[in-house]
Amino acid sequence: MGIAIKKTFYHPKANVQSREDFQIKIQAYEASETPIIYVDKSGFAHEMPRLYGY
Repeated sequence: MGIAIKKTFYHPKANVQSREDFQIKIQAYEASETPIIYVDKSGFAHEMPRLYGY
């Protein structure tokens, strides 16, 4: 058909200002040598049996 769709390298709903604010905060924490800890909120089921021994 000869029709090309141009790909973008950003999400259409991305908020550029919020991203810049976040990056500034991260850089400030790194400069003060404060550890950055990311927490996974998905969790797990306590009653789920282990499939492996490790």
